Amino acid sequence: MKFTFMSRFAIKFIEVAGAGIASALCAYFLGQIERGPAPATAVVQISPATIENAAREALVPWRVSVTGPWLPYAFGEAAA
Repeated sequence: MKFTFMSRFAIKFIEVAGAGIASALCAYFLGQIERGPAPATAVVQISPATIENAAREALVPWRVSVTGPWLPYAFGEAAA
């Protein structure tokens, strides 16, 4: 009985070790494949007017509208 348990354990251990080695070898060989050069990145230019508009919008406080079955005083004075 003990021998069969140890042999089953040894077989499972060899299977798991073999799967790990196979996985590592596949990853290594896939990493060795040469690729072409990376595509050039696009250059985006932003006009000064766009920057000014973005800065102005960043200063405006957020406006939130709430709809639902809540009581008017649930969200303070702004909700009424």
